[in-house]
Amino acid sequence: MMKERLLETHGLKAALRSPAHITLVPPFTCTDAQADEVCDTLWKAMRNESSARFSIDGTDHFDNRVIHLKVTEFEGIKKIHGIVNETLKTHYAWTLRKEEPPFTPHITLANRDLKPEQFIAVWAELRGITYKRRCSVPALHMLRHDGKRWRVYKEVPMGGAIASSAS
Repeated sequence: MMKERLLETHGLKAALRSPAHITLVPPFTCTDAQADEVCDTLWKAMRNESSARFSIDGTDHFDNRVIHLKVTEFEGIKKIHGIVNETLKTHYAWTLRKEEPPFTPHITLANRDLKPEQFIAVWAELRGITYKRRCSVPALHMLRHDGKRWRVYKEVPMGGAIASSAS
């Protein structure tokens, strides 16, 4: 809803090209077979984990380039992030970037098309919003880019079977 509002009021649409999510691993290029193998391996690593809970408490930003929902109480998300990254490092090191900034869980509202000159107006509109939620993460989702937008390719539930969203 906030992303749609930013499209209407400021013409910002880049963040609408993906479902709301918390990025655990930055995008990487792979074939469908590699993606399936990665998901199978992640399922094995996550099958005994229970869903992680976290909270959303307002908005925040990274410099003048990204405005996001602020994720708090995210110890479970940090644990999942550690398991996923250790699994990928052990089995698929090619998926990870060499230099990564510290993990800061967030849900992006505006990013790639947010111009520095727009930032002040957009941030003034969003910084005062009271938005609080408790959420849980029952599954991981691998997103794949179809040339226009990011879509769920596979779901890797914690403690369950893998579900494919690919057509």
